[in-house]
This record gives sequence, structure tokens and C-alpha cells, in this order.
Amino acid sequence: MTIALFSATPVAYDGGYERFLTRFHDFLDRVQVTNRIVEGPVKALHLLSKSIGRENTFTRVLNSTYNPNWIKDLKSADIIYAKAEALDMVTLKTLRLSVPLVFGLHTPLVYPPDNSTLLRRIAYSKASLRFLFGRSYIHALGEEQLHDVSRFPNKVFVVSNGVGIPSLRRGSISRNTVLFVGRLTDQKGLDRIHNILALKDPPTVRIAGDGPLEPLIREWDRAGKVTYLGKLNSAQIESEMANAEILIVPSRWEGLPLTVLEALRLGLPVVTSELPFSLRLEKEIDGIFTTDFDEPTRLTSAIHSARAANARSHSISLRAAELFDETVQFGKLHRQLIRVNRETV
Repeated sequence: MTIALFSATPVAYDGGYERFLTRFHDFLDRVQVTNRIVEGPVKALHLLSKSIGRENTFTRVLNSTYNPNWIKDLKSADIIYAKAEALDMVTLKTLRLSVPLVFGLHTPLVYPPDNSTLLRRIAYSKASLRFLFGRSYIHALGEEQLHDVSRFPNKVFVVSNGVGIPSLRRGSISRNTVLFVGRLTDQKGLDRIHNILALKDPPTVRIAGDGPLEPLIREWDRAGKVTYLGKLNSAQIESEMANAEILIVPSRWEGLPLTVLEALRLGLPVVTSELPFSLRLEKEIDGIFTTDFDEPTRLTSAIHSARAANARSHSISLRAAELFDETVQFGKLHRQLIRVNRETV
């Protein structure tokens, strides 16, 4: 069985889904399963790359990894895995493929009202999604996502994302230091960092990532409000996590952020917005603390609780290993893809 791992955006964009795809690809290689990463119509994404602040990345991708045979690679696969995002789904639907499809819920299907633009309301309406999902299977990354897809007749299975064994151990923790890692966009709630800086005895804030809000973050850095680290590779992110006191996730919406799992696996406590994934994880693992980033009293309490949780770093890491072990979770996902292929042949 040949598995095509599809991404409409270039893998070199290095977002959460692209990193998941790369790691799943590496796992399948290790267990000797024929698979290939298939990137979509990269040349058609120039305007998109500019709109999300990654034109430099696009130029590098275009010069190095563009595959003109991507449609042929999809058609020759036995099953295709992709994320349930409008761009990816529309691309695959347009090709009218006869190959079984599995869509992973790596991004939400429902957006907060304040961020639900007309385009999103159309693209993620029940009618649009019913058409785009077609007869595909749906991969939910947590039980909390089942509510979003209960309105569709598609078959759904639940398998968590996974993370590997950290190459570092937490070292000398930088006290009163919080870390943000992610794309610099409105979705990630970067404006809420001002609420952290306004607290009594505010922590030092270190920010890693790139995106359209990078000029604003650079301005904050010049003003001495935050420390901007730029876009970091995986090893650099792990090093930052090993020395930080808390990871902050002030996002307005998320699926199941890989950075959260990586932090917990390292034993780094996480303070996050109250989102479906975080409310579930808060019940399952010590080390994750939900809060309202716009409410100072609750935010202060969550930061204090997370700071105290550093004393339990080892047990947090062990529990995360039980829940998110990469080999276990990717093995489950592989078996589900085999099942889907057998049921649809």
C-alpha cells in the first residue's frame, strides 16, 4: 500500500501540520511502509505566501522542492492523507480522484465569531464541508473534535498527534521567563501578550516564529518589551523550551498544537487559552493550565500555578509520554489508514 501525505502548502513552511506530516513520513519510512509527501501547486501559492508573510520561504521552496508530477503522485497512491482545511480539500476535490481520502482535523472547522470572515463562513459552512468531505474518512485528534463533525455522515476515528523523545533535558530554568512559539498571526493571540506585560511583576517574554505580525513584534523588541528570537528550527525551539519557565498559548483557535505536546513531553508547563483541546488536556495531564488572557486575576493565577508546576517537571514529562508517544500514536494512525484502504477497495 502506498500512502500519499498531501499538503497544499509547501512543507518548508514548517507549520504544525507540515511538521506532523514530515514526522509521520519518517515513521512510515522506519517501519518500511511505502509513502511519499506530495506538495500541492506551489507556483499557484505565491499570493498566499505573501498574504501570510512567508514570501522568502516561498522563494526557497520554489527553487528547491517544487514537484511538477504532484498530481500523478496522488493518482498513483492507494490512499491519501490530508488536513481538513479548505485549500487542501478544494485542491483534492478539483482533481476528482478515485483514491480513498482521509482528512485530519489539524485545524478547527468552527471559528470564533469575531474571526469568522465571510470567506470562512462560506468555506466552512455545513453545505460546503459536506460537499468537500464527500465520502472521505475523518481523523479527529481528540474526542473534543467529534462534536464538530457529528453533523456529517462520514466515518470518524480518533488518534492523537504524537511527539518523540526529547533530545534535551530541562536545564537551568530562566526564572520568570515565558516563551511563545508559533506563527505571528492574529489567530495566535499575540495582542494578548500586552496583558502579560501589564501584570504586576511581569515575566520576560521570548517570542519565536514568523508571519505577518513580525514587524509589530520587532517593534516591541526594539522597545524592550519582549525578546524576539526570529524563526527557529526544531533543535533551537527545544533548547528554548528546555530553559523557559512556562510556554504560553494565547490562541483564539487551535486544533491540537504540536508545540503544546512538545512542551509537556519536555516537562515544561503550559498556560493556554480556554479551547476545546486544552480543556480536555487539563483533565488528563498535570502541567497544562487554562485561563482567560484578557482577565488579569485569572491570568496571574494560571502563571503562578504553572510556575509551581516546574517542581513536577519529571512527572509531567512521563505522563505526556504515556499520552503522546510518537511511535504509539503514529502506529495507530497507520493501522487506521490500512483499515480505511481495505474498507474502500
